[in-house]
Amino acid sequence: FRWLLAENHIITDPSANVAHPKIETSLPKFLSQLEYRALRDVVRGDTRIAAIVEFILQTGMRISEVANLKLENVKGETAKIEAYATQPERTIPLNSPAKDALNGYLANRPKADSPYVFVSKNGKPLAVRNIRAAIDRYMQRAEIPSYSVNDLRTTFIVENLKAGVDLVLLSQVSGHKRLSTTERYLELAQVTEPGKRQILQEL
Repeated sequence: FRWLLAENHIITDPSANVAHPKIETSLPKFLSQLEYRALRDVVRGDTRIAAIVEFILQTGMRISEVANLKLENVKGETAKIEAYATQPERTIPLNSPAKDALNGYLANRPKADSPYVFVSKNGKPLAVRNIRAAIDRYMQRAEIPSYSVNDLRTTFIVENLKAGVDLVLLSQVSGHKRLSTTERYLELAQVTEPGKRQILQEL
């Protein structure tokens, strides 16, 4: 209609008063304490997946960052995420649950020359799709099939906002380029005023 109007083939644009349909964007999902504890219960016998689940819940790492985490970058109280794509390098703190889960896995990790933390039984680096598929299966067992591995990261962000963790700190740890990205989770967490706490919450 715009072309017809511009070329004087019509006098008015009949579509001008037509309301355009609104595209509703669904909010991300997060697990309740009961749900992520149920997931912990079912992965308990699988030290590798248990460590991955705990790492995401306690650090908010992306699944690709977990898959590419190197042994040399995990030291004491921190883990370094190397720069990739458009993401700069960042260092994240490791709390006791994350360290305990990691140590439990490393004690049983297949002997391999791979520099990566998480490897297959053959010593090969774990592919993102395989991690995703494994966690999906465990979520089925925990009777929370509507969730995905990405929702574990959302759970980390929401629980820390609820605990009053400083927005800037949480944004940096989560690897958000803009503070506004982290601010979007305030509604999901039902938090009106972000806190100033400088220590991450243990889930």
